Amino acid sequence: MAYASARTVDVASLPVIDLDPLMSGTVTGLERTAAALTDAAERVGFFYVTNHGVPASLIEEAAAVSRRFFDSPREAKATVAVQGRHRGWLDPGEAVMEGARRPDLKESFIWGIEVEPDDPALATNPLLAPNRWPAFLPALQPTLGAYLDAAHACGWQL
Repeated sequence: MAYASARTVDVASLPVIDLDPLMSGTVTGLERTAAALTDAAERVGFFYVTNHGVPASLIEEAAAVSRRFFDSPREAKATVAVQGRHRGWLDPGEAVMEGARRPDLKESFIWGIEVEPDDPALATNPLLAPNRWPAFLPALQPTLGAYLDAAHACGWQL
């Protein structure tokens, strides 16, 4: 896969798109939002959204529980390390993007929709796997699950 050349973009210049017109359900609101999304995607390739319907309290709760996970000892996080499928914790230096010469130096926790270990889709989708939730932080699963559900609802609106 070929990737576009990277360019530096000032974060302050990233488009901020208000989704309130989309959520209004009017044709005019839909058209206005679609035009703004198309412009931002084609011109910049990235954008922020406001009035997306994800409660601020849920965003804050997800950020807080994520910080608790990453602040945990390495040995604890290693109990949910990625093991062959694309779910779990990656220590800094373990991730290498396709075509990269050096590994990423970021620490990651990869999770997604919940799937059962015997789901037939696992055979055909290498990025799909059962999530690996840490026993030492039981709040992580329900909090990130609720956040994912809210983000998916926004995505379906878009």
